[in-house]
Amino acid sequence: SRSNVFGILVGDGPLKAELIREVGRLNLGARIFLPGLQQDVKPWLSAIDVFMMSSEFEGLPLALLEAMSMECAVVTTDAGGIKEVIEDKKEGFVVGVDDWKSLGVKLTHLIEDEGQRIAMGKAARGKTVEMFNMSGMVKRLEKCYESI
Repeated sequence: SRSNVFGILVGDGPLKAELIREVGRLNLGARIFLPGLQQDVKPWLSAIDVFMMSSEFEGLPLALLEAMSMECAVVTTDAGGIKEVIEDKKEGFVVGVDDWKSLGVKLTHLIEDEGQRIAMGKAARGKTVEMFNMSGMVKRLEKCYESI
């Protein structure tokens, strides 16, 4: 048991009651925080070092981009548009949707390797700045127009 590791699960869904029961059954109430659905996730993201997403299906998830912009290293499945944003072993770790059980292994690695966790968080922040800053987006749009 790592006394300095805590979990925060922000959001809501059909499995919330089951999740609350499981946290209780495992006696993790003091270690896992379940704030529910939040309008402003920035304070929660500023409190975490690693953002984990276990989606089976995604477009381009805003929550992922918000976490990356807050220098969170990422552990995620490769669902949908996620693989367009996260490069495995650069901004975080990416596993196949059907290999979701590996998420825990990757998370444990980042908990144990502070240097890599910090480097991946900085790379994640850099990727969001590079991909979504206004001048860069305008230049890419101009190139599209010029090619037509």
